[in-house]
Amino acid sequence: MGLAHLQYLAKIQRADGSLGTYYDSDDVQGKVLRWEGSGGLIWIPFLLLAARRWAESEWMDRAIAAGRYYEPSVRAGYLFGAPEDVDMSPTSEDGYNAIIAYVHLYEEQCGQEESWLDLAKLSANWTMTFRFVENLRFSPETLLGAYDFRTRGADLASPANNHLHSYGLIALPEMLRLAEYANDDYYRQRTQDNLACFLQLIARRDGDFNAQRGMVSERYYQTDWAQAKGKLLGLSHAWCIGLLLYACEHLLDQGIELVAQDGLLASNRA
Repeated sequence: MGLAHLQYLAKIQRADGSLGTYYDSDDVQGKVLRWEGSGGLIWIPFLLLAARRWAESEWMDRAIAAGRYYEPSVRAGYLFGAPEDVDMSPTSEDGYNAIIAYVHLYEEQCGQEESWLDLAKLSANWTMTFRFVENLRFSPETLLGAYDFRTRGADLASPANNHLHSYGLIALPEMLRLAEYANDDYYRQRTQDNLACFLQLIARRDGDFNAQRGMVSERYYQTDWAQAKGKLLGLSHAWCIGLLLYACEHLLDQGIELVAQDGLLASNRA
């Protein structure tokens, strides 16, 4: 993010703190096309980063104003608008944005404003409603059945996109820090499940589940939607692989060791 992005945010942010949800990329002024929704939450950590990097209080003030604007939506459990392909429906991605935003706000104002921690917890609790806590059964003739894929820890993308995805790994660092701040091991366990789930199907060699070595699918079909239950989307996105690397590198950087335990992964600080 550069100075031009910050200047744009300063120009479009409303007096009540809203940062908008959709913008007109063809308009030289960057007109806000839609204000409804909570998609603007993801700007908050970037504003906080700018405040630290340039030591300018304006960006901190704008981040706090945005956090306050979206607070009623978090408390009401009414988050929507993050991904452009679902328009204004609630998605798991809305939850990830909220977790990241409020954990960073809490860290910036720790000891000054404790409500940010409460909002981070509420955001995580809302997001966990998308996360599977059980393992579904798949026919052994399907790909997911043949590989004994475990759905525990996977997230439903959204009611509109009824498949499982790994995008929740984008909030893995914040979820682990939230577990410490809240002194609640539930958040760590659910985050551990999330990573364990998506380490299951990384192509080990060319031809492994009909993929090329290193490929990771974007969609896992846990029900008959768009594709048959038990299928794996035959498409590997860079973001799927990138988020797995991001999550694993974070654990390595923080000295968190992963060990096998009862077929799952357990995390212990080194």
